[in-house]
Amino acid sequence: MAKIPQILFVSAGNSARGQMAEGFARYYAGDRLNAQSAGTDPDEVDPHALWVMNEAAVDIKQQSAAPLSDKKLEGFDRVVVIYDPSREGAPELPGATPSHWPLTDPRGLRGSPAQIRDAFRFSRNEIERRVKSLLQDVLGAPKAASAGTRT
Repeated sequence: MAKIPQILFVSAGNSARGQMAEGFARYYAGDRLNAQSAGTDPDEVDPHALWVMNEAAVDIKQQSAAPLSDKKLEGFDRVVVIYDPSREGAPELPGATPSHWPLTDPRGLRGSPAQIRDAFRFSRNEIERRVKSLLQDVLGAPKAASAGTRT
């Protein structure tokens, strides 16, 4: 029986970008992949991330932020570091050769609730695109249609 690929998404707080990436990977790959996420300084899952993922028909409310220190990096086939180059550097991960996804962290943005939600939508859509490409590479599967209706 073939080994199921293991992917870890690492972000600073593991409260938005990493959670969205994990959610999309689980949504599109199902049981063909084990997707997890972790943070260098984990925080609670951001309500805006829950909201915009729900809009995309991807439920992440059962996911929780996990500390990177709980993960054994050598057990993962792929490690993806998601970081905001304007506010943080990509963490060093001894024992791993990660892919880097420089993406603005929508949690730090200020504005009206609508503007903040739009920033989360932008991040969600970019993360979805990147996850689908990653799954194409890892699983060789055809790219699936978008998860849900975009607003």
